Amino acid sequence: MGILDSEEKRLLALLRSGMDLEQARRKLKITQTEAKRRIRHIHAKFNVKSDEAAVACAIRKRELIVSKSGGFTPDLDYFEVEVLRAIADDKSCQQVAKRHRTSPYKVQVWVGSAMAKLRAQTLTQAISEAFEHRLLK
Repeated sequence: MGILDSEEKRLLALLRSGMDLEQARRKLKITQTEAKRRIRHIHAKFNVKSDEAAVACAIRKRELIVSKSGGFTPDLDYFEVEVLRAIADDKSCQQVAKRHRTSPYKVQVWVGSAMAKLRAQTLTQAISEAFEHRLLK
């Protein structure tokens, strides 16, 4: 048996698809309190603080399956991949900026650029796409 139950997997899959928590809550037809309880539970199971890191952990532990992508291959530069990797590892923009000796603003620029190249509307979706394109492991 996996780490996540079926309802938690459905919630993460919706977040991975680009929905925010409110949209996912409506789709699952659960209360706001229940959605927040589930996401806190998921974060606790993976010992992370962000939805992006939770999705990354679920993919790494094969709780969420990513399909092989067809069509385009995004051309991300080194820093864009590094930022996505760090965020998937539950690091903040400030931590990434300090590690690369740059400003948090520049990190946000790298995140935005990576999201655009991955055709992602949310950061969670960008992390998932990066796994799908095998940019992250």
